[in-house]
Amino acid sequence: MGVGMPEYLLMFRKPQTDSTKGYADEPVIKSKERYSRARWQADAHGFTRSSGNRLLTKADFDGLSHAEVFRKFKAWSETQIYSYENHVEIAGWCDEMNMLPTGFMLLQPQSWSEEVWSDITRMMTLNSQQYSKGQEMHLCPLQFDIVDRCIKQFTNVGETVFDPFGGIMTVPYRAMKFKRKGIAFELNKSYFADGAGWCAAMEAEITIPDLFDMEALDRDNGAQDYTANKKEAVELETATDDAIDENQVELAL
Repeated sequence: MGVGMPEYLLMFRKPQTDSTKGYADEPVIKSKERYSRARWQADAHGFTRSSGNRLLTKADFDGLSHAEVFRKFKAWSETQIYSYENHVEIAGWCDEMNMLPTGFMLLQPQSWSEEVWSDITRMMTLNSQQYSKGQEMHLCPLQFDIVDRCIKQFTNVGETVFDPFGGIMTVPYRAMKFKRKGIAFELNKSYFADGAGWCAAMEAEITIPDLFDMEALDRDNGAQDYTANKKEAVELETATDDAIDENQVELAL
């Protein structure tokens, strides 16, 4: 009886001389002329499918905006058998029309498997904040969509979420946002310092009261004032009744 086994590609890299850096001593370098941005994006994505039938052409994308190109390629990728070479070719056409972004992947191949999440927004990471503050961006940042989904599905409010490979602390950062406790380890001092800063910022964000919190506080204070005033009125009324009773007793004597 046969068993279907998935194939994995394991890549082992020679460790760098300086362990404080996350890069190889001799990085793999390719020229833009021989290795285009379109091919690099398809290779870096790391997900491909079998070659197939009806391929898209350059005319299919003429005059379309970024959003329209993304939706058209997504719909095609979800319904047609995948072609890696055609994927790279389409990206090349977009690059010729100055439509291929430098900061994110426009043409993302979709999966037919329910076990593959293909609705992840790849740009939503802490790297965006790192870049805006001029800090070192993480080599492979973890997307918020993945972290948020796992935290919500597998933990309860108030529980502890642990990440042994913290990086810039995406996991504890998002855990705090959803009212969990976050713990993480990280060997890189720079990443750890940046991540601690993001966690402190999230702590400040979730503890600052908003307008609705202030309204609730006002209601609570108002209810307390009403209760206190009512209690004083009852005590005053009781004291008055007692005084009247004493006077009546004296008159009777």
